[in-house]
Amino acid sequence: MSGCGGAFCHRYQRSHRRQHTPESILTASEAEAESNARYAQALTLLTEVQRSRFLMYAAGLSTHEIARREGTNQKSVHESIEAARKKLKKFYADTPSK
Repeated sequence: MSGCGGAFCHRYQRSHRRQHTPESILTASEAEAESNARYAQALTLLTEVQRSRFLMYAAGLSTHEIARREGTNQKSVHESIEAARKKLKKFYADTPSK
């Protein structure tokens, strides 16, 4: 059985639909832009190797896959990703959003 099809379901969907105004859309876009800028700034704190490995890991590659691509060992990849994670965590803890 797909969908609810009942009158209650339709009333619920209508009452819980987000109300988008030009102001709310602009505010959401500004918040997203600020978030993207903070993320870009945070990535500059990482070494080239940490950044590359962190981004591959964030994209879904395993530490094993990254090590195989780079021709290095998995422990080295894991350690640099952990170092990157710690730097990023510290950055976000020390740099409050606006």
